[in-house]
Amino acid sequence: MRRFKVLGLCLLAVCAFSVVLATSAQAGKELSGPIDISSEGGPAHLGTELGVELKSTNNAGHGKFESATKGSAITTFYHVTEAGSGGNCTSSGAPTGTVVTEPLTEELGWAGKLEGGIGKTGKEVGLPAAAFKAAVGIYSAVFSCEGLGAVKVKNSVVGLITSPAPNVTGKTGTLALKGFGGFKQEPEELEGGSKDTLESSFEKVNGGTYTPSAQFQEDVTTNHGNKSVCKTKIKKGVESEKCKPGATEINTIVNPAQPEIGRCVKASGGKFSDAACTQPPTKKGKYEFKPAEPGENAKGF
Repeated sequence: MRRFKVLGLCLLAVCAFSVVLATSAQAGKELSGPIDISSEGGPAHLGTELGVELKSTNNAGHGKFESATKGSAITTFYHVTEAGSGGNCTSSGAPTGTVVTEPLTEELGWAGKLEGGIGKTGKEVGLPAAAFKAAVGIYSAVFSCEGLGAVKVKNSVVGLITSPAPNVTGKTGTLALKGFGGFKQEPEELEGGSKDTLESSFEKVNGGTYTPSAQFQEDVTTNHGNKSVCKTKIKKGVESEKCKPGATEINTIVNPAQPEIGRCVKASGGKFSDAACTQPPTKKGKYEFKPAEPGENAKGF
């Protein structure tokens, strides 16, 4: 019996050690590979000079960065209506009043010229931004509205990353899409890029002719690391998933020409002395910036 107890204690010790190793491995996975992002937003609207305005009560999106500057995204808008008539707008195959964007590409950069004159010039730190456009073809959204017929939205829209500030580590952030004059996007491009103004067409209003448009929207984003921080639960036959937020940052020190998204991690002999990867070491660095990258451990969406 004593030998059995001793053996049992040894097995427990081995199991406990295995759990520690597994936990450490998961922590390592969380600090490498892609960065999965979810977003939640309140009221949003699309305005045009035609007087046509589409409104949405709330939206939810998800995306993934598999490099320091490029990612993918998709957003679903709920209770979408034409402001004047109240007619519903719906994507093909979606519930009434629900509009789903086409798969989008996302690129990080500096905000281009704004009406307020805020931007990045020379070595001045301005506003990081993300440009969204169709991943395939030219349309970022295709749907129909009661009274308007087919609606098509094309070209890119640039959102300002208003928090966290550059080089500040955080688990959540905010992305704001703005416009001026009620029907023109601001900014219209990333710094150094060409203008690619957001435009919309309405079958029964302008016969398919495209007109400048402005998307107004503000989302709270959450970084989820990757599969190692996500758990799936089934309750009463309904599957749900919860992902532990993971700390990331938009670093402007490693590559001043273009903001990069990644993680500042502990690394012996690293290039930085602080946990935000902003200060060069005086003697021996303790941190290194690891940009988002592809990996088999990515959860994805």
